[in-house]
Amino acid sequence: MWRYVLACQWRRVDQEEPFPGRCAEVGDDLGARIVTARLARDLMRLCLLMHRQYPPYSKWLGTAFARHSQAAAGLGACLTAAIAADGYQARERH
Repeated sequence: MWRYVLACQWRRVDQEEPFPGRCAEVGDDLGARIVTARLARDLMRLCLLMHRQYPPYSKWLGTAFARHSQAAAGLGACLTAAIAADGYQARERH
């Protein structure tokens, strides 16, 4: 069952991943930011699942993610930078 849950979360990331670029191609910066934020959420949830912890609802997601220091240190900084970045190229870099 655990592998199925992980596979489902990976699939969410896979399906959403091309959309920030597609939004940027048509000049929809707000849409690209929103999709990037959703991807960040999905990656945080995936990280928690990989640590065998079911992700909490949105209110506590950041707190639960920060508890996993090895994941939160590197990935958290990249996700924060991607969400805060101006322009698609900077977002994609992170």
